[in-house]
Amino acid sequence: MITRVIVPQKGLSDESCLIQEWKKREGGRVTEGEIICVVETNKAVFEIESPTSGILLKILHKEGEEVPVMETIAIIGEPHEEYQDLLAKEETRKDVPLKLKSETTGEAITADQLEGKIKMDQGRHTRISPRAFNLALSKNLDISTLKGSGPQGRIIERDIQEAIQEMNHLTTATPVEKVKAQIYQEIPVVGIRKVIAERMFYSLQNAAQLTLHASFSAKRIMEYRTQLKEEKERLSYPDININHLIMFGIIKVLLDNPAINSYYQKNKIIQFKEVHLGFAVDTTEGLKVPVIHQAEQYSLVQFARKVQQLTQQCLDRSISPEDLEGGTFTVTNLGSLGVEYFTPILNTPQTGIIGIGCPQWRPMVQTNIIEFSPYIGLSLTFDHRVIDGAPAARFLQQVITILENFAYQPDDRP
Repeated sequence: MITRVIVPQKGLSDESCLIQEWKKREGGRVTEGEIICVVETNKAVFEIESPTSGILLKILHKEGEEVPVMETIAIIGEPHEEYQDLLAKEETRKDVPLKLKSETTGEAITADQLEGKIKMDQGRHTRISPRAFNLALSKNLDISTLKGSGPQGRIIERDIQEAIQEMNHLTTATPVEKVKAQIYQEIPVVGIRKVIAERMFYSLQNAAQLTLHASFSAKRIMEYRTQLKEEKERLSYPDININHLIMFGIIKVLLDNPAINSYYQKNKIIQFKEVHLGFAVDTTEGLKVPVIHQAEQYSLVQFARKVQQLTQQCLDRSISPEDLEGGTFTVTNLGSLGVEYFTPILNTPQTGIIGIGCPQWRPMVQTNIIEFSPYIGLSLTFDHRVIDGAPAARFLQQVITILENFAYQPDDRP
């Protein structure tokens, strides 16, 4: 019996994935549940298991190819079985959109009814996904000249979005043809890099972002970290660092300030009673933001262990999509790279994000004696549609107060 191997849709926002590695070769025997392929979605890397036992008759997409979710990537069966008819049906299903509804009239529209609305390439239906088709239709966009970035040049939703941005003069670029006498390298923007580019651009275009900078005396928190380090082996503590302590202190302030622990969505502000804290992790593939859900329920020791666990999963590409979604506030740290202050970009629809800088030693007068004390910079970016400057500044002051008077014990909760 012929069986299709299909790329599942792990997250609601996933539209495509990259084939990273085939674990089995074409013509080889596979067993049900055996890992046959590794793919990378917008957010994570995961393995695809064989849905049945048999021979891997045909691999439809090579390593490095971008494939839409819910697409057939391989055929499993027995050596004598024919699968060409199945492949022909797959091509028909992919290339001809089913009945769609116009976003303006709500009436069903088929590809044959598009003449005068969307130009078709040489009288034939352009290879285009149904979601991209519907978006192009709603914007009355000419798709005949577009080059798709999907498999075999198929136009997908991201291609339509980029075309709309160019049409509205939202992006500017110098054509490579005009850059003379220069050696250059073309690097395709795909996978996680493409997702980061799209989300950062969308964030800046769709939120009223303002950043406040302040600093706090890190003397107390550094002394406390030294104390924990000395007791680490005796009490079996994890390696609790300054970043863990700062994030842990922020959780308490977020619980008391639901206005900034919130989303802005469709002219509504959604405030959360729980803190789902995201934190930025630098990986070889790009920026990932794992989320500690219900962070207020963790003790300091539990929190540090969870941060370390999620960080390692990001680095070894075993993080689950569920651990990369649902954050209500984000923390990012560039202090380890010597950055003192910076302007974090909101992880929309979240209302706030705090950036942490590196320690700076400043002179202070203590009983007529000049002493040097470490200060750490904090950069709060917030959505001015949700919260004004003064309450945002008060939130930052509360964070500073907690950090300068850090009094939590390892088993305490925020």
